[in-house]
Amino acid sequence: MTFMSLVIFVHVLAFVFWLGADVGVYILGKHAQRSTYGVETRMSMLSVAMIIDKFPRVSMVVAVATGYYLSLQQGWLVLPLWLRFAIWGLITVWFIAMMARVRAEQAPHWVERAETVIHYVWLALFVAAIAATVSGAPVVLSSWLFAKLGLLAVIFVMVLWLEKAFLPAVGGFMELAEKGSSPELESRISSAMDTTYRSVIGIYACTLLAALFGVAKPILW
Repeated sequence: MTFMSLVIFVHVLAFVFWLGADVGVYILGKHAQRSTYGVETRMSMLSVAMIIDKFPRVSMVVAVATGYYLSLQQGWLVLPLWLRFAIWGLITVWFIAMMARVRAEQAPHWVERAETVIHYVWLALFVAAIAATVSGAPVVLSSWLFAKLGLLAVIFVMVLWLEKAFLPAVGGFMELAEKGSSPELESRISSAMDTTYRSVIGIYACTLLAALFGVAKPILW
């Protein structure tokens, strides 16, 4: 096996863990909002979901890092040397932050803030690459990669929105653990969770389509 083949394998494996583990988080979240379960059971489900949620976050770093490496090596993405190193620095900081999240029982505040900032930086980089390519600069040389970067930009927008949308649900579950269930509280939890699910489904759809472009590499124009 060549090193390039190994990178491709890790890239595919990261996609599997990203999407597969996140589906587990989704299922546990759906069950945790069911009032037919006891409060202790529901909180246990939510705790397990938060543990599993660490795997998609790390897998996202690995998927982007390996995809970035492959794009540079195959000549699909052309960047100045200083920007190449700056992006590798960004990936390194991102990976360190995610490892700190994995090791901690509860994510430190600095990790959450760093993750949010990094997501915004990635979004800006994707948009800049798309804008530069549209303006005629030789940045993204493959049409399928151009489309994939657009999908990744949408994914990061939805991830950022999801993090904010999930806060009311977190507050609702904390209140559930302290005060117990009530019709009004269950309604608030369900409404907050349903809002996040719309973003989650959108992320799944864009991730699958981005993976399809990466495998098929269609010439779109």
